[in-house]
Amino acid sequence: MRVELRHARLVAAIANAGSISSAATLLNLPQPALSSQLRRLEREFGRELFVRSHSGVVPTPLGERLIPMLVDLARRGDDLIA
Repeated sequence: MRVELRHARLVAAIANAGSISSAATLLNLPQPALSSQLRRLEREFGRELFVRSHSGVVPTPLGERLIPMLVDLARRGDDLIA
């Protein structure tokens, strides 16, 4: 699997919303589908991007490095499409 713009968008939504369920609502996706996509992406990177808890998510050390790049990719991709 390659990292695609849709992956960057979902990571950006999770990071901005602070939880997977809130991000799923923002993206109009079922929460299990979003979780599944995130797990596949994390398998591609070889580690988790977020630590999940009942109160939301926080970036892992890998997430702290990659999430800003993915958020920027999502923004730039959306700007390009617009």
